[in-house]
Amino acid sequence: MMGIVEGGFTILSSRYLEIATGVSIITFIHLTTIWFSTFLGICVSFQELFGKNRIK
Repeated sequence: MMGIVEGGFTILSSRYLEIATGVSIITFIHLTTIWFSTFLGICVSFQELFGKNRIK
């Protein structure tokens, strides 16, 4: 099964982009969103745990 991002870039790479460029963009998007989600989760966890100088 193919995701929305992969499907969109497959269509773009068949018409406008090279396959290597499309794969690179897909990989970059996935890594960036994973990194951002992890960073956001860490920030929220620290805020919840240590925001009011007490541990819940």
